Amino acid sequence: MKTYQLQPNKHYGWITGITGVGELVIAAHLVNIYFDEDGLYIRHEDLADIDEWEGRAALVIAVAAPIFVQEFEVTGKPYGIRSMPKRYLKFLNDPNAFSSSERRELKQDVAWWRTEGSYDFDIGDNYWMNSDGTVGSS
Repeated sequence: MKTYQLQPNKHYGWITGITGVGELVIAAHLVNIYFDEDGLYIRHEDLADIDEWEGRAALVIAVAAPIFVQEFEVTGKPYGIRSMPKRYLKFLNDPNAFSSSERRELKQDVAWWRTEGSYDFDIGDNYWMNSDGTVGSS
């Protein structure tokens, strides 16, 4: 299964790393998201208070580091990683839902997206990520 690299990014509000029990984790303002060593989503825990999120992250993360995770989506929550933005996926699944000019534009956008190796990351806010796990656009 394809994995996506995700780098820690305090500026945008998340730290990535490995827990003391070997799980991969994204520790963010309002959520911690856990993965097994293969990058498969395990669980998440919603956090009520965004204050001191970096201090809480330090309690969860034993080693801050880039992580590689598989595509995932948390049902009912705005958390996930997809191969491309939802609009592009909708276009690929149902191109006739778009006007002819939108189809032309989206066809070019999807082709560009695939050549770049980018992916879509949602953590309450949406980020277009570069293949090296850094933020390309927010």
